[in-house]
Amino acid sequence: MAQAGYAKAQAERESANLFMICSNQLAVRKKAGINISNLQQYSIIMSWEASHQIGVIDEKSVVSRKMKNGKNLLTLSPKALTIIWGGTGSNDRYWRKNPDGAVELMGTTWLEVKCSLPVSKLSPNTHYQLSFTLKFDIEKAQGWNARPVIFCLRLPEKKTVYKRVDLSKALIRNEWTDVPDQGLEFSIKETNEDAKLEFAMYEIENDQWKRGLMIKEVKIKPKA
Repeated sequence: MAQAGYAKAQAERESANLFMICSNQLAVRKKAGINISNLQQYSIIMSWEASHQIGVIDEKSVVSRKMKNGKNLLTLSPKALTIIWGGTGSNDRYWRKNPDGAVELMGTTWLEVKCSLPVSKLSPNTHYQLSFTLKFDIEKAQGWNARPVIFCLRLPEKKTVYKRVDLSKALIRNEWTDVPDQGLEFSIKETNEDAKLEFAMYEIENDQWKRGLMIKEVKIKPKA
């Protein structure tokens, strides 16, 4: 049983790596002017989208509201997030969508949730805090005490901010909690239309299966 579990986990990691490589190769070949048939492109894209949820940035997935000081506060639903192993082709085996709109991790060794957000949705000259709103299903949660989960973001100028969080200690109650504590802090000077804010939460080094984590939303709010 242990060998079968290890083989399964290894196959999962190798498959995720393959999809990453295929996606990157597609972009590199296009840039280099190497011809790729439409059928090859379609096959790569369909394989990726079947296994992994591709984040969609629109008015429904990203809700913006003005605070009293005129700054934009953003709330992103799980629909805006790219979730590795969260695609429809996985048939809820790894992730599933709950009736309340949250997504729940059913079981995987490869935790990777990320987003690429246009900076134009934020307010210029503003200091922000970014956090994931998370909760454990206490009866199902396991696999979180071996390694911390990394929360990180990268600004358009390539500056990175990250925190390591032990979720087994951060989510000790069965209630929604903003993680990391105090968020990931960053500043936006200009809101260039083409610039992107990239952020993620991941843990991909531990072979132990992780399950029972729920994601409600991501908040990006101006710091008071």
